[in-house]
This record gives sequence, structure tokens and C-alpha cells, in this order.
Amino acid sequence: MEIYTSMLDNINEGIILIDERLSIRFWNKYMANVTDLSEEDVEGKYIYEVLPKFKEKIFLRTFRTMIKENRKHFFSAALHKNFVYDKNYGDHNLRQNLKVSTISINEKNYILMEIIDVTGEYIRVEGYKDYIKKFRDIERSLNKSELKYKILFENIIKGFLYTKIVKDDNGDIKDLLILDVNKAFLNFFKIEKEDILHKELFTELEYPVFKKGLIDEIKKHAFEGATLKIDEMYIPNLNRTIEVLGYKMGEDSYALLFDDITEKKNNEKAIRKLAYYDQLTGTYNRKIFIEKVEKELAIARSNKTKCILIILDLDKFKEINDTYGHYYGDEVLKISAKRIKNIIRKGDFAGRYGGDEFLIFISNIKKEPDIEIIARRIIRSLKIPIDVEGVVICPSASLGISIYPKDGLSVNELLRVADKNLYKAKIKRGGYCFK
Repeated sequence: MEIYTSMLDNINEGIILIDERLSIRFWNKYMANVTDLSEEDVEGKYIYEVLPKFKEKIFLRTFRTMIKENRKHFFSAALHKNFVYDKNYGDHNLRQNLKVSTISINEKNYILMEIIDVTGEYIRVEGYKDYIKKFRDIERSLNKSELKYKILFENIIKGFLYTKIVKDDNGDIKDLLILDVNKAFLNFFKIEKEDILHKELFTELEYPVFKKGLIDEIKKHAFEGATLKIDEMYIPNLNRTIEVLGYKMGEDSYALLFDDITEKKNNEKAIRKLAYYDQLTGTYNRKIFIEKVEKELAIARSNKTKCILIILDLDKFKEINDTYGHYYGDEVLKISAKRIKNIIRKGDFAGRYGGDEFLIFISNIKKEPDIEIIARRIIRSLKIPIDVEGVVICPSASLGISIYPKDGLSVNELLRVADKNLYKAKIKRGGYCFK
């Protein structure tokens, strides 16, 4: 029983159990840490008394239906934002998902609530401090049988592995003998319980997650009784990313917690892409481009090197849109951006300035003749005809170029000079200008 109790108390999400009267019967340490309300403070109280969010009709109706029927529900942060106010952060930018499911304990139906923080890891540190301490016995009015904790334990969405430390004759850790494992672990790693239970983790199981580096880390932390935390580990054969947490649970036992963070990492990448890149061309957006140039100028100032900033304008782009339509114009922009990225060196970068204009930053220019070579190469590449669904379009480009530090020391000064030189280049009907 202590295993499952301690597991529930140390999960990095809110775990609440309510009965058919909607009274709170279990309230884990995460909830106590977030709300400053201990389990003794809330036990027996209605869920909507402690957490006012659940006074809303949608939740009350859902809970009462679930008590009668075996159902699961998911409430997303996108619609509901948050369900619990953090004592340190209040309602500021909190985003929480809520998973609710019906479970049966001793022929009575209860609702298991999992409140999952999707805003970051600001609560994790406090929770991890308690992992290596001795867990207190929980006195509750609800049946304290191991069955209750086992059922709760099995419904947690994180994978859990409970092991016994096996030592060699020298007292060093030789292996970890698997004593128990939950459904989430088995489902994630696609393995049957009978194939893993009572086997030694490192020597009897050839599983891709337990590579030598991780094994050495687990042994080291288990021997020292320290908490192991690996923020991000990619498993190629599953194409998933996990977070691994390990902590000592007693003199001769060690627990491993596995959290599938693939969706979180994918969401972070998507958000980063939206924040950093122009969605049509895949180049940096104007804001990020300028921020990157500012950093590069600081490096150039320190190293006393020259750089150039280019404003590139696609000639007669309005005529392309007017003649063929915006779809064809967008294709020309995308192909032109791809060509620009292929031409510039690794470490240099491009961005979209707006409309049919691009920005290009080239670092570490040795001499001015190199600028002409770069400019001609870009113009030559962009003059190659583009075939869009059988329609052949012949684009061209004009370049306005400014040189650091000759034309300015700041991004704005370089943009101003490059814009003037672009105007001169367009008067000449294409080409480039940097003088």
C-alpha cells in the first residue's frame, strides 16, 4: 500500500478522488503544494466548495452522469484555461488540462480527477525535494486497503517502475529487480507484465531505453540515494520523447517514473515555429531577424569583422499577382526563399521583410569584392524560371546592400542605407547597389 500511496503523492500533477456525493476522498501532495490546503483541510468537503471552478453546470452535470455510468471525459486548457489557482502564480497565464474517469472501489463508483499543468514546470522542484524522504502514513476515512491505491496507481497516465536494488559482493549496485509496474509503462513500451515482472532490469531485459549511459546514471543515483532527472530522452524505435525521474523509496528500493512528453515537445516546436518564422516562406519573421542581426553585430563589434545587410525586392511582383493570381505569387515567394536559403552560407540567415521583400544577413566579409560575388550569385539564382503547374514565370530581383561598420553601427542605420541603395538599384532596373 505504501508504494502506491507514495507514488500518488509524488506524481507531478493534481490527483483528486471524489465520491458519489462529490465529496473529496483523496487529495495528493501536488494539490496541497499548489493550493496550500492539506488533505485534512479538504477531506469530506464538496469539490466545488474547495475549487469554485467546478460549480459550473458543465462539470456538475458531467460528474453526476459519470457516477451512474462508466465514462471518461477530457476538458482541455484551450476551452477552460485552468481549474486550480496556483498559490504563487494565481491565475496568471495558467493552462491546465483535466482528465476525469470513473473507477470502482469495493463496488462503489468514484471519480478520479487528474489536473495536468501544461504551462511549464514551475511546481516540479518542490515535488522532487520530497521524493527521497520517508513517506508518511495516510489516515483516511475511505477504505485504506491496498486495492484502493492499486486502482488509483493503475489509472495514472505516467509510467511507473518499482524495483529492488540488487548489490554485488562488494556492495555496489549490480542491477534493479522489477517488483511492480503500472499499465501506463506497459502500454508505452509495448510490453507484457509477465515479460518484465521479477526480472533484472539491466541484464535480463534488452530494451532500447536502458542504454549504457542511462544505466550508469541510474546506478549512480540509486547508490547515492539521489533523485535522478532526465528532462528529455528520445526513443527512436517508438519515435517518442520521454522524461525520466528516479528516486530512492527505501533502503533497498528504487522507483523510476516515465512521462511521455512527445506532444509537449511537438507543441513547443510548433509554437516556436509560429513565433520565429514567416509561415509562407519559412524564413525568419521580421522581428526575429532583427533580433538575430543585433546579436551578430555585437559579435562583429567584438571581433572587429565586417558584415552586410541586404534588402532584396522581387521585381514586378505585383504584375505576377495581377497576371496569374495570388497562388502563383505565393509559389514564387516560397521558391525564391528556398533559393536564397540554399545560396547563403551556414550561419548566415534570411528573413521576410514584408510583401515581396526579403532580408539577408551575411557575416564575416573579408573585402568588398566579395560583396559583388555574393550579390551576383543571388541575382543569378533568382532569375532561373519558375514552373508553377505548367505556368513558367521568369522573376528577377534587385538588391540594396549596406555594410557594417561603414554604413552604420545599428540595425536601423543599416536598414536605412540598404533601403536607399535598393531604390538606386531599382532605378537601374535590377541589379544591386552598395555604394
